[in-house]
Amino acid sequence: MTDTRFILTKNAVMKKLELLFGALSERLRQSIIEFGLNESPLFIPNPKIARGEQYQNLPWIMLDYPRIFTKTDTCAIRCFFWWGHYWTITLQLAGVYLDQYKQKAAAFVQENKAEKDWYLSVGDDPWQHQLEPTAYTEVHLIDKTYWQEERSFLKLVKKIPLEQWDDIFPLLEKNMLSLLSILKTDQAPSL
Repeated sequence: MTDTRFILTKNAVMKKLELLFGALSERLRQSIIEFGLNESPLFIPNPKIARGEQYQNLPWIMLDYPRIFTKTDTCAIRCFFWWGHYWTITLQLAGVYLDQYKQKAAAFVQENKAEKDWYLSVGDDPWQHQLEPTAYTEVHLIDKTYWQEERSFLKLVKKIPLEQWDDIFPLLEKNMLSLLSILKTDQAPSL
């Protein structure tokens, strides 16, 4: 209780992460323009950075962009840092966006099956971020029947170990742009 160094270190790390997410959101905005998606309704809402202290009792910070969340429809790419665990980059789809992008997501998974640390949601809770076997399965274990099942949402997740901190910006950017490519050539549905 008398040693403040841990708390000061944690605060400094979280501030660095906020700055990193700010730079990442600007890079994503540039990519949106380069991809010709800047007129898409998906990218009208600005990127959002949020943080908290209590995801399963641990600090977290996230960046959402794009970020469409309605009662029935979701299209978001979320970069999530969870203290003591890992980074994740998630494409989350539901409703009209799931219908529109499901086949492109399936093609992406097929192309990246051999790459390590890609997961697909198999659970029932779209807000579960913990990569537990009841909620997620590595893509190399997914068979074609997965894509034929009726699902209310889809989450495609890339996990990045915390130990890769030295290379984190290019890793986050590369994987977020990879997920963005799933949304690249289609026009967003009108709601």
